[in-house]
Amino acid sequence: EQIGPSHLPVVRETASRCVGLLARAAGHLVVAVKLYAARLEKVRASEHQREFAPYQRATCVLPFGWAEGEGGASATLDYLRALSAAMGRIERRVLRTEVCSSLDKQLRRLLARTEGSAWFAFEARGGKPLAEFWALFGAIHAHVLRWARKAR
Repeated sequence: EQIGPSHLPVVRETASRCVGLLARAAGHLVVAVKLYAARLEKVRASEHQREFAPYQRATCVLPFGWAEGEGGASATLDYLRALSAAMGRIERRVLRTEVCSSLDKQLRRLLARTEGSAWFAFEARGGKPLAEFWALFGAIHAHVLRWARKAR
């Protein structure tokens, strides 16, 4: 709750970092993503979208990745699935900006093509998770393009 807009920015930032650290423990990223998805699902009205922006910003500290197992690729895909499903109803510029900013940071990290990158292993495994990622990537990209057209 300390991530919410009723708290000072320094409190929100500290709470976000704590959640990010806790999410590094085995199985906790899945819990953090479930809490995020449940809160995002409730965001419908315009005012709630403004209030959700700090929670979206906090996703930047979550340790998303492509490792096999419960806390890696599956949690990352769950997050992207929840975000993609909600993007169609996001109308507030403040939340759209946070979504785009957090996606920029997350995707740069997730798709990094450095030696030893987990992305290479995920890509090499292929299969349904990789296909789902590209489908979600395409859907998210389409939403962002629609937002960009409306902003003009």
